[in-house]
Amino acid sequence: MELNDPSWLESVFERRLLADGRRTLAADAADAEAAAAVATCEAIGVQVLDELERVRARAANAGFLFQLEAAQDGGDQIHALRAHVADFDQALALAEALGRDGYRRWEPWTGGARESFRRMSSVLTVARTDERTYVVNIGWDSVSKLGRMPGVLRPNEADWSFVKLPKPLWFLYFLVRPMRLIGEKLGVFSKGAGHLGPFLATPESLLDPLFDFAEVGVDDVVVDLGCGDGRLVIEAARRRGCRGRGIETDAELVERARSAAAEAGLSDRVEIVEGDAASIGIGDATVVFVFLPADVAGSLIPEIVAGLTPGVRVVAHEQHRIHSAIAPSRSTVLVGDGAVTVAHRWSS
Repeated sequence: MELNDPSWLESVFERRLLADGRRTLAADAADAEAAAAVATCEAIGVQVLDELERVRARAANAGFLFQLEAAQDGGDQIHALRAHVADFDQALALAEALGRDGYRRWEPWTGGARESFRRMSSVLTVARTDERTYVVNIGWDSVSKLGRMPGVLRPNEADWSFVKLPKPLWFLYFLVRPMRLIGEKLGVFSKGAGHLGPFLATPESLLDPLFDFAEVGVDDVVVDLGCGDGRLVIEAARRRGCRGRGIETDAELVERARSAAAEAGLSDRVEIVEGDAASIGIGDATVVFVFLPADVAGSLIPEIVAGLTPGVRVVAHEQHRIHSAIAPSRSTVLVGDGAVTVAHRWSS
């Protein structure tokens, strides 16, 4: 279902969808949009609490004692938990324990990058995807003084992705950062997006609303940038009769997506390509889906739109604001069974 009043956009961005929905219902009990918003948020809250108890039980069985709660910022809009441990080493151990339960580390750093991350950061993130994606942010208190430096001076994931350094040379990232930033400004280096994190699935209940929003039809070629396990392009082909192409850098996910397409009997209409969308291109796409971190999507969209032929639609969705040099032609809140997002559409 779409929530068409523009005020709902702010409700999602400001993490107050449940409160605003309840306030609207108190004034008008027949408001269908408010009722849908409240029902969705309440369903998410129940799902998060179920996952919280499951994670707590699994971690306790592994011998971990830690604080665990639903995310305080938007815990009724997003499937996110917050854990607290004593230090980075405990956070890493907890992440590895949750890895045995299907959670994947968001920050894949090793060597000097991991040492720099340890000194600069206070949160380590893991995520698990099945029907929906759950995220656990594991925080700790013992952050070094270096981690309190101004952000402009502090190495981050774009720097850690730029070059691999051995652990003893981690401090050289303080030199890598200005070199990378100056090189990007001069056009010597392409702008680094850093690591994009693990695959975050588009919930199944949002697929049809997204297909409707993008007006996907039988004659379309749907391309999904960062397709993960391929569910979006597979379901687009199954439900709308179109052709689909997924582009993904993770080799493991590429194999999963190809297997899923074969099992669905759609290998003739769904192609999964391993590689970076920036180098592969989107070819004959008529609909392009971009479900990437908001800052990455915002930087990619102007380039994508500039290269499209008339009639092609680009759709991105996120609960965070997407800042892009090109404003979308349309934005709306989509709600499904236990899922909510803000969808934006650009047309060439």
